[in-house]
Amino acid sequence: MRFIALVKNQLQEILGGLIVVVIVFTFLSGFILWSGIRHPDPYHYSEYSGITPGNTVSFYTLLQRPKPLWGVGPVLLVSAVILGAMLASQQFAEQQKRRTWAFTIHRSVSRSTILWARFSAAVIAFILCLGVMWTMFYLYVSAMGASPCPLPVRVLIEGWIFILLGLVIYFGAALSEVSAKKKYTTKYFGAVFAGMILVLALVQLSLTLCFAVIALALVILVSDTMDTFLSREF
Repeated sequence: MRFIALVKNQLQEILGGLIVVVIVFTFLSGFILWSGIRHPDPYHYSEYSGITPGNTVSFYTLLQRPKPLWGVGPVLLVSAVILGAMLASQQFAEQQKRRTWAFTIHRSVSRSTILWARFSAAVIAFILCLGVMWTMFYLYVSAMGASPCPLPVRVLIEGWIFILLGLVIYFGAALSEVSAKKKYTTKYFGAVFAGMILVLALVQLSLTLCFAVIALALVILVSDTMDTFLSREF
């Protein structure tokens, strides 16, 4: 019960930022969808409809086609990155700046419980703010028949990959914030590493390789963050 209470408390603390992200993402994506449905682009349609399973397709067709969802891809990716950086700042940077870690960790729960509660709140925030909205947009376009060809499930998966990349940014920024190393040494390794993973994942031609890269990055960042947080003297 204490863990659930900690998660609820974290969600309450980051609620303001979450509302802003949801409103901005929904408004921009909704406008892009409305514009794409009202003004279809035959070039994108014909180009996408010509793709067959045997063809080689450049990765992240969501960034380019099919309309009207193609324009939502960049918005989703940028929103995920911003959300990840914002959550890391609210959960770790602000507390570091106010020097309140000593008070936080001296509660009747373990450090690992406190950390996992923050991680859980961040994951829930990504799902509610971006995951649910993205899935609803995908289902809406599919149900309304706004695209002249059936939307492949790959498009839905690519959107969730963008959300996972936002989580990579979150854990990378969190690692940098809890690190006790000097700024001119390796303190920002987590953030730099997360940025490199973001670029590396976006250039992959295979969804399997992309998931493998993201999964490896998350394992490294989460384990390093936990080890640093549990052993650091605040």
